[in-house]
Amino acid sequence: MTAAPDGDPAAAATGWLAGAGRCALLEPVGTHPDHRGHGYVRDAVLGTCAALDDQGASAVVVVTPARDEAAVVLYTSAGFTVVRENRDWTRPRRA
Repeated sequence: MTAAPDGDPAAAATGWLAGAGRCALLEPVGTHPDHRGHGYVRDAVLGTCAALDDQGASAVVVVTPARDEAAVVLYTSAGFTVVRENRDWTRPRRA
């Protein structure tokens, strides 16, 4: 969790690790709307990634839609690189 200067919670990120030497998952990540654009969520992501690294994670992954431009900017600024883009397909149900 990252706090704003007044001490209020501003952003949080959770990391999941299944054991040393395994890849960790970063999810969920979020920030309060009043605190967006100040770098708090980036700090939370970097702090969570550092903690996962300290626990022996071989890597940290995050899955987010490519159309979520804010998330793409966030994860890129935190050092993540795109490995693969998936396309989700849906077929409407017949009436």
